[in-house]
Amino acid sequence: MGRLNRARPIRRIDPDRRTRLARDFVLGAYGRYLEQTDLPLSLYRIQAILLDHSKTARALVDLFHAQFDPALTDDPSRRTNLVEQCLSAVE
Repeated sequence: MGRLNRARPIRRIDPDRRTRLARDFVLGAYGRYLEQTDLPLSLYRIQAILLDHSKTARALVDLFHAQFDPALTDDPSRRTNLVEQCLSAVE
């Protein structure tokens, strides 16, 4: 019981590492989503494709942030413009 009561110190994550973790999470989520569709690709293959096309992968991460960033909720037109820019970069 004493083991459960010990508080662990809060570790700070440097901003670059946090950004990389967020990017990896977003790309992994896209990959897992695509794996559930009718595409005949494995998750490994989807990841390889994203690694080979880094500009597209970056645009997908930017698109995710443009769609779901809570800081953009006050300005819907700005969000719409960012989403449109990201979509054109993905195409």
